Amino acid sequence: MFTVIGCMIAGIFIGYAARRIRFSWISHLTTGLIWILLFLLGWEVGHNQKVISALPALGLDALLLTVAALLGSCLLAWGLWRKMASHKHICSQEHTALATGEEKTNKERQNSLDMTVYEGNIYNGKTKNEGIKKEET
Repeated sequence: MFTVIGCMIAGIFIGYAARRIRFSWISHLTTGLIWILLFLLGWEVGHNQKVISALPALGLDALLLTVAALLGSCLLAWGLWRKMASHKHICSQEHTALATGEEKTNKERQNSLDMTVYEGNIYNGKTKNEGIKKEET
């Protein structure tokens, strides 16, 4: 149990430390690993004779409760997934709008810098007069 909690805490700290680095493949990897783990869990339950033989003793109520909990969890997870995806879409639109505004600001800064360089008569890191003197010699 402490190993599981320790691994999770280590992942939290590493994720926090690397939060500025974009790992777009992590979510796909996590989803794939969860599906594999669920499949392997079902495989283990299906191969365990004690669990299979105890299913009739558990009764129909336990089976219905299990199926209802599973369906409820899947439906709520699907709903949360859709809500987060729509929220991500909204956030990406806001980010795009901000990026466009930032782009304009960068262009304005570049134009301002070009104007400053032009007004200061600086060409290739030298003043206009230094360039003329070098050409005359």
